[in-house]
Amino acid sequence: MATLFVMRQPPYQGRIAREGLDALLTFATFELKPALLFLDAGVLQLLPYIDDPTSQKQIAKMLSALPIYGVEQIYIERESLTNYSLQSKHINLPTILVERQQLPELMTNYDFHLSF
Repeated sequence: MATLFVMRQPPYQGRIAREGLDALLTFATFELKPALLFLDAGVLQLLPYIDDPTSQKQIAKMLSALPIYGVEQIYIERESLTNYSLQSKHINLPTILVERQQLPELMTNYDFHLSF
């Protein structure tokens, strides 16, 4: 069972981004080998942030734990980076850049897609 977690929401705008990462880490804990795709405003989760004023878990700290949990397939959609004036050198994780036209093919590699 291969699952792709698609992160589309910006950080700290509600709980959806943090809850998506919580779910991903839960899958990884049970060795379900989840993959992760940052798309649209979800790429903003990859930026370093100061402590969240609402006392939610800091997303940057959760992301830094991904390699420890064995999450190896981390994709970033290139057009989303460009739309937010980001470059892959700003990302502090081992990631795979994908083009928007590659997304349908990428998604066929996974049995389930969970979008947050």
